[in-house]
Amino acid sequence: MSDRDAFQRSLDEYRFEEARSRVEAAPPDQRPELAEAVESSMRAAARRASELKERIIALGEKEHYRELMAIESDPATARLLDLLAAPARQRTEIYLREAAHWAEKQVEINARRLVDAREAINALDAKLGKAILHRVDDGFLSASGVEERDLLLIDLEALTMDLEEITATADDVLSSERPNRPWWKRS
Repeated sequence: MSDRDAFQRSLDEYRFEEARSRVEAAPPDQRPELAEAVESSMRAAARRASELKERIIALGEKEHYRELMAIESDPATARLLDLLAAPARQRTEIYLREAAHWAEKQVEINARRLVDAREAINALDAKLGKAILHRVDDGFLSASGVEERDLLLIDLEALTMDLEEITATADDVLSSERPNRPWWKRS
């Protein structure tokens, strides 16, 4: 990788101290141009950090935790938040921690729903099992949770087919056992 590429990468990753040290190591005729690029990138990063702070605060106040989790998963978020003053950074971190806590609760809720769905299916209540499984949020399932959900869906389908077969058999048996005469004409 060339020095110019390394310099650009340090700017893209908001590592401005590294970029400044590369400016100092650059040939004298390139220093003004590189120094201007650093300053321009710093201004743009400060603007992006401020916009990100405002967005996090707005989403946090509205309790839009799913969107906050998406912001938090972006690798640039931490680097941009490091550019903010301490009070502003702390305020955004509070909302991001709240979103992480919410996500942990969603994982627990989904695990409980999988257990509840298993119990409903074991109790031969296909309707309740299906309703519970529809409430499971795939975004908060681990790999084993996805596997468990898939197994529950297979079991639910098998239960539904068994119940339909039992119902059809019961209808056949009941219809063959019924007398042909209406009840008011029976002796």
